[in-house]
Amino acid sequence: MQKHAYLIIANRNPGQLQTLLTLLDDSRNDIYLLVDRKSVGYPRDFQLNYATLFSVSPLIIDWGSYSQIEAEMRLFQAAAPGKYAYYHLLSGLDLPLANQDEIHAFFAAHPGKEFITYSSQESGAQLLARVQKYHFTHNFRQPNKAMRLFRKIEKAEQRVFPVRKKFARYWPLVPTGSVWKMTWSRSCCGKMTGSERCLPGAPWSMSCWCQQC
Repeated sequence: MQKHAYLIIANRNPGQLQTLLTLLDDSRNDIYLLVDRKSVGYPRDFQLNYATLFSVSPLIIDWGSYSQIEAEMRLFQAAAPGKYAYYHLLSGLDLPLANQDEIHAFFAAHPGKEFITYSSQESGAQLLARVQKYHFTHNFRQPNKAMRLFRKIEKAEQRVFPVRKKFARYWPLVPTGSVWKMTWSRSCCGKMTGSERCLPGAPWSMSCWCQQC
């Protein structure tokens, strides 16, 4: 029996996470859960009957920052020794639309194939702004009023600071895609965890670079 690993990052709505875990509760699955350390009072024990649940050491995660990539890599590194047939990356707010028999049958029929969201971005202006303009904070969502005010000042400064034009010629070659609901095969996971495959991007930018499998 080829087992699958579900890698989950959660930060709120523990009741919905329990529903997700119940739908993944199958002897053919192992589940790796990482909870945002900012989630005070978030339960760490969930009821499962068939799947094995592994808790991965938490870290503080800020939406849209490199800490999200760190959380993903921590999950992959924890699960890699299991040598699963497939690794599924989910948020704690996702729910599967098919039952486990259908999911396992689908991947058994497509062995070794990767399922990753990809976008060619007809207009990359918004994404290009993350690397061309200077950003002195690395979080899209600021936790307090003082930092939100700083972000407003930063946006005003960006109209004055020169842009880094050298990135423009490389951007059409850079693929983009969703962080969530991606599935990797065992070989791809091995390549990702064998070395530092995802690194922060240019200094003072909101980006990171991930090598392809």
